[in-house]
Amino acid sequence: MILGLSTLPSFSDSNNNGAIATLDQERLFGSSLFGQRVFKEVSDKSDILLAQELLLQSQLEIEESLLTAERKKIDTEKFKKLASAFDKKVQKIRAETTENRIKLGEYSESEQNRFFKIILPILVQLSDEFGITTLLDHRMAILSLKDITDVAIERVDKIIGDGKEMTEN
Repeated sequence: MILGLSTLPSFSDSNNNGAIATLDQERLFGSSLFGQRVFKEVSDKSDILLAQELLLQSQLEIEESLLTAERKKIDTEKFKKLASAFDKKVQKIRAETTENRIKLGEYSESEQNRFFKIILPILVQLSDEFGITTLLDHRMAILSLKDITDVAIERVDKIIGDGKEMTEN
């Protein structure tokens, strides 16, 4: 259940020194509309890359079979040249495939970084509203009775939506 801001208890301590609260950053990103958009984009692109890789693999297997069959019909020097060209082609395709996968991972990481830059003012505002002076990732605490993840997800979704058109400013 997502708590509405009006139902969230005050987090300031009795000495009015402020409070420490936690936030599950992974869940905030993954459950937000922004994070879900990024996940879908990355998943869709990954599926496209996989389909392209399987097609290329199939084409290369056919080409390799034809080359193997040609081996019996052509002289050794010509076969070595053809085999070398085929090997270069395979290496180039592997490098391109790896590069595309790396770029996809970099995009995912950059979008996650962009998300946290965009939402920083929202987290500051939530912290101010609830008297939180220190906000920790939930993995930094053994026990937290003051977690604002659900409220943060609700607020972030309301303010930035899927974030496709957002900038860090």
